[in-house]
Amino acid sequence: MDIELPQILFQIVNFGVVVGALTFLMYKPVRKMLEERSNKIEEAQKAAESTLLEKRNLDETKKRLIAEAEKEAQRIVDEAKKDAKRIEKDIIAQAKEAATVEVEKEKQQLADEYKNTVKTLRQSFIAELAAMTEKVLGEAVDQKVIAKKLDKDIDAVIAKI
Repeated sequence: MDIELPQILFQIVNFGVVVGALTFLMYKPVRKMLEERSNKIEEAQKAAESTLLEKRNLDETKKRLIAEAEKEAQRIVDEAKKDAKRIEKDIIAQAKEAATVEVEKEKQQLADEYKNTVKTLRQSFIAELAAMTEKVLGEAVDQKVIAKKLDKDIDAVIAKI
């Protein structure tokens, strides 16, 4: 076996053509496909990170809004309780005032009834006393005179009662 230069040159050219053809037909498309896939993966990772960051922000916003809503709800409840207590106090004050007015009205009514009863009893007592005095003395007695004499004594007896 001899080394033939034209054969070696032919093999070198043949090898170069095969390498060129493989590079052009196989290596570049595969490399381009791998780069595209790598770019898609990077974009997907960036999108995932962006989505995670956005989710965290949304979670924080959600928590903050929930906390604010709870504070607002608590403030509304506290305000409602204060209003309820104020209304309760107002109602109690009105009820006490109405009860006081009613009690005073009843007291006045009882006092008027008492005065009328005392007046009626006084008149009846004086009339009966005048009738008894007429029977005992046998002459007519003026009820006004008896009333003047007995007013102080009757008032003293009533005061003791």
